Amino acid sequence: MDLYYRNLLRLTATPRGLIIKQIERYARPAISLPRRMVYEGTAFTRYGKLFGQVQEKRHRRSTWFLVLSVGDFSSPSQLHGHATGCEPEGLAGISSFPIVLFHLGEKAHLRSALAACGYFKADEIGLSPHVDNALRSSN
Repeated sequence: MDLYYRNLLRLTATPRGLIIKQIERYARPAISLPRRMVYEGTAFTRYGKLFGQVQEKRHRRSTWFLVLSVGDFSSPSQLHGHATGCEPEGLAGISSFPIVLFHLGEKAHLRSALAACGYFKADEIGLSPHVDNALRSSN
């Protein structure tokens, strides 16, 4: 059974670099996870890639490194790549999986975007063929 996780990530440009704030929300009971987890970190771009690092804010037990393809576009609407890190419980060792980020717009409705977060079975989420291919081909 394929599971897909949807969370909210905000990239903010500052004079010193990019700041990341990420919120994971689990509306259904998840295995030993709280209903919401917040991550914070930094990122930078080089050679058409976005490199980022985030850490779970409250207990600092979970750290993830992101490498995403930005391409040659000045404002891409979709980034895809990989996340590598450790789970919040810290027991599973190192995990790595493909990710896709979507731009929700400058005036995104955050409450509804957060409500759409969580984990879903493949048949519940209705991925476009392009996104499904990006997630499956990067394994």
